[in-house]
Amino acid sequence: IAWAELELAGDDAPAHVQEMVEVRRLLHERQVPSGDSQFGPELVGGFVLGRDPIDVHAQSLRPAAAMPALMRSRALTDPDDRMEMMNRLHAVAGFLLRLQMSSEGAALHRQPKRSAGGIRMACWDNRMPPAAQAMALLTLEELLSMEDAQSMFQEDDPELY
Repeated sequence: IAWAELELAGDDAPAHVQEMVEVRRLLHERQVPSGDSQFGPELVGGFVLGRDPIDVHAQSLRPAAAMPALMRSRALTDPDDRMEMMNRLHAVAGFLLRLQMSSEGAALHRQPKRSAGGIRMACWDNRMPPAAQAMALLTLEELLSMEDAQSMFQEDDPELY
């Protein structure tokens, strides 16, 4: 919905600016913050799609994928809010990397070489459904399209594929 609204608007403000701002506000409200004792450090940056930690999983990447587009829109994000949005995008990138199957974790799969680097359903669920892979790729593409993307990912991370 966010991409459609922004694409239809072109260089103008989207027709439903207030609704889009409200969507972004709800996303911010549902994003797991750093230092949250209920959800723990492994879920920071994900979105709570229910009430409990078990409700933070790869489906969180669906709203996360639209966040860079919302940030790039001048009609939706004031320049003063860009730093907060970048911090939130950093958290999303971290959550995405924590969902990534490590080489050690892949050893538990039937074909470890094919599993390494895939996106797990959740930090505690090693299933890797195609939908999680697709949303991870879309989210990663959106994150990398940001002009500040180089600072989100460490180049020397041996688990980054």
